[in-house]
Amino acid sequence: MSGPEDLDRAELKGLWERHWGLGGAALEYLPVGFGSHHWRAEDARGARRFVSVDDLEAGFQVGPDTDSAFAALDRAFRTAAALRDEAKLDFVAAPLADDPRGGVHLVDWDTTLIAPRERDLRVVLDRELTGWDEYAAVAGAATLNQEAIELYRRWWDLAEIGIYTRRFRRPHRRTEDTIKSWESLAGYLLRP
Repeated sequence: MSGPEDLDRAELKGLWERHWGLGGAALEYLPVGFGSHHWRAEDARGARRFVSVDDLEAGFQVGPDTDSAFAALDRAFRTAAALRDEAKLDFVAAPLADDPRGGVHLVDWDTTLIAPRERDLRVVLDRELTGWDEYAAVAGAATLNQEAIELYRRWWDLAEIGIYTRRFRRPHRRTEDTIKSWESLAGYLLRP
């Protein structure tokens, strides 16, 4: 995957320098994921950062419009910052959270919302539920709704099909990104 063509690299470097102190940083584009663009930045002192630019119009963010997508992203970053500052954490990842009724939930990594465990476990567990015993050993007494996992798997597939369809209905050029997107769309359409 290639970097975004519609973002001025010099402007990005200027923003990163002014707001994050990454002056003169060497940038390496990291082709991971869709909807956000990521770089590894290393400054002259060797300090390294993982930096991102989010595409609020990518089609899969929370909410019907860019304002809603920005608000959800802002909540996620504020939550991560609060965890970092208040808990003095160097790194913040999607944690497990206890609810008042004694349940344990995965925190939805892309929207910082509490989600049913099946929502995120559908990414981790295969159809034979490989890894469930290890998860249950850490999470404690837990039940798993296999129908909910299948529902989330299908929901994800339909959401991905919608995102790719939206992308290809708009004018586009043949690039490394569109080729990869077309292959991904075909993969979703061919799933049983």
